[in-house]
Amino acid sequence: KHKGRKEKGEKNTHEAEAYVIVTPYHLKQYNNRWFLIGKHKDSDYLSNFAIDRIEGVKETSKPYIIQPEGIDFKEYFSDIVGVSRSNAPVEEVILKVSDKAIGYIVTKPLHESQSAVTTPLEDGYWKITLKVQNNYELRSLLRSFGAQIEVIAPESLRQMMKETAETVSQIYEK
Repeated sequence: KHKGRKEKGEKNTHEAEAYVIVTPYHLKQYNNRWFLIGKHKDSDYLSNFAIDRIEGVKETSKPYIIQPEGIDFKEYFSDIVGVSRSNAPVEEVILKVSDKAIGYIVTKPLHESQSAVTTPLEDGYWKITLKVQNNYELRSLLRSFGAQIEVIAPESLRQMMKETAETVSQIYEK
């Protein structure tokens, strides 16, 4: 049994319990949490399940489905931040980083694709580039830096970050 977020459109979005049959293939740690990567019985795609949200495991009589050939998990995760893969294209993400955050980001890169060379910009800012998919974990990571990071490109990610910032700002204007 796994507790996870409910799908859009359901009344209570706090937590849902579900019994799912999963063929496990891989374990991955991200942000102090372990995830089981496997294939749900009704899906052609890999899914991730937070280990700490799994309430129980029960062996079934169903045959184990061998991992599809060609899945190299190092490669599978190479162009995403975190564990959530989507159909979004891999894009060059250009960031404008403040002097206050650049030292931290250089010594603890945001992603393995982060440019090795930081380019100085005007007024104490730096340009950093990544080659990743736009996913939830990327946006969360960028938001964690607050005003110390600005997304320059792609425009779609910049717009998403702007809309979130406006929503947060409205909360504090009350």
